[in-house]
Amino acid sequence: MRLLCTAPKVPWSLLKIAPLLLLILFIGIAPVGSAFYNAFFHDFYGERSFAGWDNFKFIFKDQGFSYSLRITVLWAVSNTLLSLLLGFIFAVTLVKKTHFSSLFYFILLIPWGIPVYIAVPLWRALLHGQGGLSLLTTISGIHLNLLTDPIAGFSAALLVSAWMTAPLTAFVFLGAIKKIPKNTIEAARIDGATDAHLALSFYLPCIRETMLVMGVLNFIKAFKEFTVIFLMTSGGPPLKSGFTAHHIIGATTTLEIFLFEVFSSSDDFGIPAAFAVITAGMVIIIMAIWYLIKKKGNRKIVLFFSAVSQIILGRPLGWLWASGYLASLKWRILLYYTIAFQIIGDCMRMIRKGFLAGFNPGLILALFCLYIFKPKKSKPGSLKKILNPIWKWASPLAPAVMIGSSLLLLYLVVWVSLSKVNAVYVDSTLPQFLTLMNFKKIVLEEQIFKYFLNTFIVSVLTGLFIPLLTFPAASYLTQRSVSFSTGFLTFVQIIGITGGMHSLIPLYAIFRSLGMLNSYSPLILIYLSHTVPFSLFTIKAYLDHIPKSLRENATLEGMHPISYMLKVLLPLSLPVISTSVMVAFVNAWNGFLVPLLFLNDDSKYTISVKLYSLIGSIASGNPKWNLFAAASIVNIALLSMIFLRFKRPLQHTALFEFED
Repeated sequence: MRLLCTAPKVPWSLLKIAPLLLLILFIGIAPVGSAFYNAFFHDFYGERSFAGWDNFKFIFKDQGFSYSLRITVLWAVSNTLLSLLLGFIFAVTLVKKTHFSSLFYFILLIPWGIPVYIAVPLWRALLHGQGGLSLLTTISGIHLNLLTDPIAGFSAALLVSAWMTAPLTAFVFLGAIKKIPKNTIEAARIDGATDAHLALSFYLPCIRETMLVMGVLNFIKAFKEFTVIFLMTSGGPPLKSGFTAHHIIGATTTLEIFLFEVFSSSDDFGIPAAFAVITAGMVIIIMAIWYLIKKKGNRKIVLFFSAVSQIILGRPLGWLWASGYLASLKWRILLYYTIAFQIIGDCMRMIRKGFLAGFNPGLILALFCLYIFKPKKSKPGSLKKILNPIWKWASPLAPAVMIGSSLLLLYLVVWVSLSKVNAVYVDSTLPQFLTLMNFKKIVLEEQIFKYFLNTFIVSVLTGLFIPLLTFPAASYLTQRSVSFSTGFLTFVQIIGITGGMHSLIPLYAIFRSLGMLNSYSPLILIYLSHTVPFSLFTIKAYLDHIPKSLRENATLEGMHPISYMLKVLLPLSLPVISTSVMVAFVNAWNGFLVPLLFLNDDSKYTISVKLYSLIGSIASGNPKWNLFAAASIVNIALLSMIFLRFKRPLQHTALFEFED
C-alpha cells in the first residue's frame, strides 16, 4: 500500500504582507501598548515599582500640562486657518496659465527642496538674527527679538510653519479645482465673472469638502508639530503666567515640546509614558473626527465628541455646554444658542482669569461643529462682504511675500556662507570680508563629509528596504476586494499620521530595552514606517492599472504567483518603485527628530544633527552661522542633484496619481 503525504500549502499571499504588518506592529502599535503599560509604573533608571494612577494624577494636576494644551490648540487652529487661506490663494494663482504662475510653481517647490533643519534656522536668522538685528532689520528697520517677545516668538514660528505647509495644501486644492468642468468656468467668465468672483463664489464652494478634509489633516499635523517650533524658538519666550510649580511655559510650548522637556528632565520614565498616552489619545480622537468627516452620514457623532470635550475641558460650566450639544442632536437650533452663550461665558472667564487659565480648548471643536452643520439656506452675502476686502489685498500680497521670502532665504544662506565674520546681520549687498574658507573649514575641520556619509548610509538602506516591504504587499492588495484593500490602506494611513514625539518616547524605551540605541536600526525602521503609506498607495494604484488578463494568461500557463510577481509585475512597476525609493531616500535624508533622539555619539550623527550642533537653539551662545550656511549649501546641492536624477519618475507618478 502506498502512503500519500500531502504537504500543507504555504500561504504565499500572507507572506507578501507579513513583513509590512510586522513593521506596523512594531513601530506603529507597540509604542502605544508600551506607553500604556509603563504609564502605571515608576521607573527610576530601571528601578520599577507599581504606580497605579499616580503618574496620570501628577500630569493632570500640573498647570504646565493644561497651559501647553491651550497653547497647542491655539497654535493648531491658527496654523490650520493660515495654511488653508494661503493654500487657497496659491492654488487660484497657479490655476491661471500665465508666466507668473509658472514662476510661482517653481517658487513653491523651494520649501520642499530645503530640508526643515536648514529652512527653519535660516528663517530664525532672517527674522531674529543676533539679538534682533537681522536682514529683516536692514530691509524694514523692524527689530524682532524672539527670545524676549512672546507675541513675536509665537507669530514668527507660526508664519514659518505655514510657509512650509501651504505649498502642499495649494497643490491639493489645485487638483480639486482642475476637476471642475472647464466649460462651466468658461461660461462664468462669459457672464462677466471676475477672478475674485470665481475664487470666492465658484472655486471655494466647489472644493469645500476637500478644504474640510485638508483642514483636519493640517490640524493634526500642527497639533503634533515639534521640529519647526523646536528649531525656531525652542518653546518660546516665557509667559508671565507660565511659571508653574514644575515648569516654565513659553509662548510656543506646545504639548510635543512640553513632552520632550518632561522626557529630558524627568528621572521617572513613567511620567513621560503617561504623558505620551494622553497625547496619543488626543491625536486618536482627532483622527476619529477626520474619519467621521469623510463618512458624511456619521458627522453627528462629532457633536458627541464636542459634548465630551466640554465635560473634560470646559469647567466650571462644562456640563451645561455638554447638555446643550447633546440636545442639539435632536433639536439643531440649540447648537447655535449653546455656542453663542459659551462664547460669551468663555470670553468673560478669559477676561477674569487671563488667557492661559481661562481659555477653553473645547470651544474650538464646538465652532467646528457650527461649520459642519451650518444651515443649508444660509445667506452667503454676509460672508462675501468679509472675504471680498481680505481677498483684494491678500490675493496679490501672499504670492509676492512667498516669492520674496523664498528668494531672501536663498540670498541669506549664500551671503553668510561667503562671510568671514560669523554673523547673520546683513549690512551690505556682498559680505565686506568675502571668503571661501568656510567651505574649506567644514571639510577639513568639521569633517562634514563623514556626516554626509552617515546620512547616505541611512537613506540608501531605507530606500532599498521600502520596495521589499510595500511592493509584495501592494500586489497582495490588488488581489483582494475593494473594501478590504481600502480599509487596509486607511489603517496604514492612520498609523502613519498619528505618529509624533508621543510615539517616539515609548519607542525610545523599546529600543533601549533591546540595546539598539545609538545605532542606525531605529532610524531606518522609523523612516520606513513614515514612507509606507505613500509607497503602498502609489504602487497599489499603479498595479491596479495593469490589465488583469496578464495574470489570467500567466495562471493558464502554470506560472506560480511569486514568479508572476517577480517576472511580470516587478519589471512593469520599476518607474513607480524608483519613485518610492527616491521618496524614502529623501525622507530619511531630511529627518531630524529621530536621529536627535536616538543618536548620542558625534561620530554617528547624520547631517541634520551635525548642522544643528553648529548653531544650537535660539539661546545658544556661539552659533557658527557661516559654517552652517556653507554646509547647508553643499547639502542643498546634493539633494538637487538627486532630485534632478529622479525627476522623470517623479513626474510620471505625479501625472499618474492626478489622472487617477
